[in-house]
Amino acid sequence: MCLCYQLQHVAAACVQRNVRKLMGIREWQWWRLYTKVKPLLNVQRTEEELRDKEVCLGIILWFRIILEVSVCCAFCKFFRMEAICL
Repeated sequence: MCLCYQLQHVAAACVQRNVRKLMGIREWQWWRLYTKVKPLLNVQRTEEELRDKEVCLGIILWFRIILEVSVCCAFCKFFRMEAICL
């Protein structure tokens, strides 16, 4: 039990220290700029990932069409060969 309380005490002290530091820098101009720009950077990264995934999807759909055409050709050849054999 003693270890649990000691761990809680260390965690509370860490949180308090971090909050004190945040209170100290939150009025700085660069921090205000950073907090406004940071979400915009995430949006940009998300848009880039979305574009990359759209390109991958386009390639996959292209391969799917090629495979469907190949399967259709194979079936046509099979049915032609079957008709010749009969």
